[in-house]
Amino acid sequence: MMIEEFEKRTGIFPDMETYRVIEAYYCEFDGDKDAFCKAFKANKKLVENIVQATARDCLAVAMTRVSALGYKIVMHVHDEMIVDVPNTDTEAPGRINAIMAQPIDWAEGLPLKGDTYETPFYKKD
Repeated sequence: MMIEEFEKRTGIFPDMETYRVIEAYYCEFDGDKDAFCKAFKANKKLVENIVQATARDCLAVAMTRVSALGYKIVMHVHDEMIVDVPNTDTEAPGRINAIMAQPIDWAEGLPLKGDTYETPFYKKD
């Protein structure tokens, strides 16, 4: 089901990242589009919590992988990981983006990606 159809059927307008997770659940759902949308609307808060928990678990896997490369993770905020990297390590953004996009065994088929930006101090992008 395309995002536009999901929005029309449910009246819910998720961003693309959230919709990708919803779509993964839809692919596993044992029922048709109408049944899925009805169940989703009836359990919106539950589904929202599942989506957020799944995103957090994906971030935790990525953080473990980034840390294993020796990068110092100083904190995380929602879906962001803040990494302290020396200015001389110009390869870090590409490496971290690649790690964020690596498949996760328990989330087969879930599209993942990362996006980095550099700043001398923390700020919300």
